[in-house]
Amino acid sequence: MDKFYIPISIVVAGVAVASALYFTQTPSSGNVAVRVDSNPTVKKDEVTPERVLTLVNPKRTENRYVRGDGDTQITIVEFSDFECPFCAQIHPTLERIVNESDGAVAWEYRHLPLSIHRNAQSAALAAECVGELAGNEAFWKFGDFLFSNQKQLSQELYTQGAKTQGISASDLTSCMSRDDIATRILEDTKTAAALGGGGTPFNVIIYEDGSTRAVPGALPYKQFKALVQR
Repeated sequence: MDKFYIPISIVVAGVAVASALYFTQTPSSGNVAVRVDSNPTVKKDEVTPERVLTLVNPKRTENRYVRGDGDTQITIVEFSDFECPFCAQIHPTLERIVNESDGAVAWEYRHLPLSIHRNAQSAALAAECVGELAGNEAFWKFGDFLFSNQKQLSQELYTQGAKTQGISASDLTSCMSRDDIATRILEDTKTAAALGGGGTPFNVIIYEDGSTRAVPGALPYKQFKALVQR
């Protein structure tokens, strides 16, 4: 079983405190470990020391979107917002780390659309639907497209990007209205809240031995890579 650190803050924009508390206290298959860190000392939005004892799994248990080999030694789980400029800033940094790792590092994308960004939720829905309808590779290409056109986020842009992945406008629109797609995004935000994510980007590095480290913010390439390599 993967190992993850205890939640420090359960507050994240757009997610009610009560729902975050419910999520962290209610067991769900594959998401809750049997041990809990008994001495949490890390403040919200700080790079944490490595954690060995854990509560919440940063990875999705299904419908995962992963760049690189999903069974690698190290996984970076990013909670991100397509309208967040700092998320766009760190996007090529994480891509470079994965590409240079020779298969040792994977990168999983999860959603954390902030309410201060009016197009973040719709962009997350569109990306999730592209992945649902066309697969993992299409999801990442579409995500790259959204970050490259961050200031033009709109339904028209989503339709344009989806068409390049072989998805019709009607299929995209229909998918974006599905309750289960919205639920996936909500579960991502709950997980981020339980892990202490108070803003975007919020990353969790999962090392080969199962220990973890939270890395909030858009750290420079050298600093982030050093944390990945310990």
